[in-house]
Amino acid sequence: HSSNNQNTSRINRYERNERHLLQLILDGIPISVSPISGNRSIETPTQLNFKTSALPFKPESAKIVAKMSQKDLEKFLTKIYRGLSGDSIRRPTVSEKVNILCYFASVCSPARIANLIVNSSMMRLLVKLARKHSTVPNLRAAISRLMSTLFRHATYIAADMADDGVLRVLVEMVRDRHPSVRRAAMAALGELLFYITTEDQENDAENSPTQPEDDGNNRWIVPGNVASLLDRVLRVNHGNSGSSAMTDEVVQHYATKTLQNMFAQGISAQVARFTTHDFALHLRDAIRGGRNDAHRVTAITALALLLRRNPKVLHKIVDKPTLKYILGHFSDMRSRTLQPGLTIMNLVLYHGRHMSNNVKEVRNM
Repeated sequence: HSSNNQNTSRINRYERNERHLLQLILDGIPISVSPISGNRSIETPTQLNFKTSALPFKPESAKIVAKMSQKDLEKFLTKIYRGLSGDSIRRPTVSEKVNILCYFASVCSPARIANLIVNSSMMRLLVKLARKHSTVPNLRAAISRLMSTLFRHATYIAADMADDGVLRVLVEMVRDRHPSVRRAAMAALGELLFYITTEDQENDAENSPTQPEDDGNNRWIVPGNVASLLDRVLRVNHGNSGSSAMTDEVVQHYATKTLQNMFAQGISAQVARFTTHDFALHLRDAIRGGRNDAHRVTAITALALLLRRNPKVLHKIVDKPTLKYILGHFSDMRSRTLQPGLTIMNLVLYHGRHMSNNVKEVRNM
């Protein structure tokens, strides 16, 4: 009995040490996030150009709008809504709508204002305008940029907004043939996905400015076509040519950044469909085939975070060229790929008993 107890004690101690080692490895991955939209490492933010003299209402500065009372703010937003929608007497021209949207994007960054807008009929109007003007790229790009600003700064987005068709229209715009539209739409979709996958299902409604009683149905569900879109966008080698989101490296970078943020802070149940073998392969390919250093850093960080959530795909995607690439950057202590690369290498070694071939490759380099 004494011998059995000692063996059991040793096994328990070994298992505790093993879990502690794995935790040390996983804790080395950075889980801080940076914005998706307006991220200068992806592309230079578009300058918001508008003429205040051409607005159909009296414009106010962002500072004044931020200090408005709830009543005054609602009145002001109603004027913007009517300016975009028009009335029975006169409909605004496309250029007038673009001018209003650019001004609107310049004043809606405060969370209180963003919360009010995204949970109002304004979102239905934006979806309607995006669909109505499907062949007008400057208007659709302006709508996408406004949405990305709203989703980036809002702290509460009611799930019933999905009924307004926002996700569907963003997916449509990411497929747009005009680069300005699809890039802005991917940034907006990324910010919304980050919100959806990181929201606190229990306490999120506390942040709502005018939230209704939670009836249990206020839950975001990411539709399958969104995951399918990201899957297609992230394929580095498409074997085709042409102008589309599937060959746009800036759109790919936005999508990669979206995954990095979701894997860093997302809720497991919402993120699980993005931690598959296919997404891991896309990230692995982007480590070596990304558009620039910033894209490759984003990809390797996202991959390390994915492997943290789903280590089962490790032996299927970490091949010899990937290991060589990671090891090749270890000599530069300032490289931003160092920490996530070290985490991936440690995971390879930790799971070595199941990955004998990869371990041999590491040792033979």
